[in-house]
Amino acid sequence: MIRERAAVSRVRTPILVVAAALLALAGVLSIASLAQAHGALRRSAPASGATLTVAPRELRLTFTEASELAVSRIELLGPGDAAVGLGPLRYGDSTTVLVADITGALEAGTYSVAWQIVGRDGHPVRGRYRFTIAAGATGLGAPAAPPARTDSVAAAETQAATHPAEHPEPETAPAAGQFDAGSPLYAAVRWLGFAAMLGVIGTVGFGVWVLPSVHRRLTVPAPVAEGEVFHRMRTVGMLAAATLLLAAGLRLVAQSVATNGAAAAFDSGGLAAIVGGTLWGTAWKVQVAAALLALAGFWLLSRRRAAGWLIGTAAAVAIAVSAALSGHAAGVPGRAGLAVAADAVHVLAAGGWLGTLLVLAAAGLPVVLHASPRDRGGAAAVMAGAFSPLALTCAAVLALTGVVSGWLHLGSLGALGSSTYGRTLLVKLALVALVAGAGAYNWRRVRPALVDAEGAERLRRSVRVELAIGVLVLVVTAVLVATPTPMDVLR
Repeated sequence: MIRERAAVSRVRTPILVVAAALLALAGVLSIASLAQAHGALRRSAPASGATLTVAPRELRLTFTEASELAVSRIELLGPGDAAVGLGPLRYGDSTTVLVADITGALEAGTYSVAWQIVGRDGHPVRGRYRFTIAAGATGLGAPAAPPARTDSVAAAETQAATHPAEHPEPETAPAAGQFDAGSPLYAAVRWLGFAAMLGVIGTVGFGVWVLPSVHRRLTVPAPVAEGEVFHRMRTVGMLAAATLLLAAGLRLVAQSVATNGAAAAFDSGGLAAIVGGTLWGTAWKVQVAAALLALAGFWLLSRRRAAGWLIGTAAAVAIAVSAALSGHAAGVPGRAGLAVAADAVHVLAAGGWLGTLLVLAAAGLPVVLHASPRDRGGAAAVMAGAFSPLALTCAAVLALTGVVSGWLHLGSLGALGSSTYGRTLLVKLALVALVAGAGAYNWRRVRPALVDAEGAERLRRSVRVELAIGVLVLVVTAVLVATPTPMDVLR
């Protein structure tokens, strides 16, 4: 009877943990549907809703965040939605100000300004507002010559002083059905990339930290300790690197659709502007190079292990940095260096914990469970003992860097409950707590009981539960990185 109750308890515990994780995931998906755009139009000249008695000669738009000039756009549509000619887009007195000279002819009527900016984190934001030129306004018709820079600035300031220029409720949300950074399909692509990143980093963690310790302590036959585990580990690493390359390709297509529209997604000029003219593009190139480097490093492991691990480690660090450069951290004003460093270390710690756990489950435990029943418990205990110090260290680093990132992006503790970003972060923290709880259970209860084949099988089941919740953590993270932070809204 006692054994039956224990068996039922072991079955219920994973089910309850996964059920709690799924409830948390449902919460984050409902929260994500409320997410708004990152940037917003703070003020403009001409102002939204203004009626002008002097025809403007430039459009000057000020946003709440810096924009990437190469992929930002402003269009001016006149009466009847006729396009009005504009000069090349340029920055004003800062990277938050975009200016375009009006080169086309103007007439009395209502005009619409359509704009799109792409922030440093790669997230496109678009909107539209209107103004009117009164009948009999001075300066109608085509300009005789391009306006002087100082005159344009003075005209903009005059219009801004005459008409309210603030945009308290800017139209920054994408149109219904518009594919953007927050779309579920784009989130799925990001999730695939995150999972591949952790796989690459985890392979390095397992090979550099866990496997040498196992080799020193394991007393079961050598093929269990070296040959097959090493081969499986190398295969996991190469698959993860190849998947990261695939995810990078999908991300570029998704980014182009979000920025340029589906019809122009594969336009060479648009792709070149994204890859060559934005920080997101720089991070993308670093990630592709790092994935190729990881493939080369893991391939070299069968020939020159020392060189392979050096290359793999360099690739893992580059992957973590690329992830930080294409996220919220890159857009933190004044503290971007600290934010990028914290995010990069955060990714490395996540890979060292969950990524290495993945390799343990895919490469280490299957081989151990094929050992003789007499050796399984001891071999599993040695492998779990070699992994535990790395997991504990990475969990501590993950918590520390998470606090730093939270301080940079939230601004206050109150924002945890009052903002979409904060509520989504709370869901992620709840899931991480579940992962940590599952890991603590493995460490304190399962690992000490690894004395026989049944104990090794218990370890495999509990590791699967831990990984299943980790998958949900990545899902929430894929949503979180496309959710505007409270600091985005305040800027």
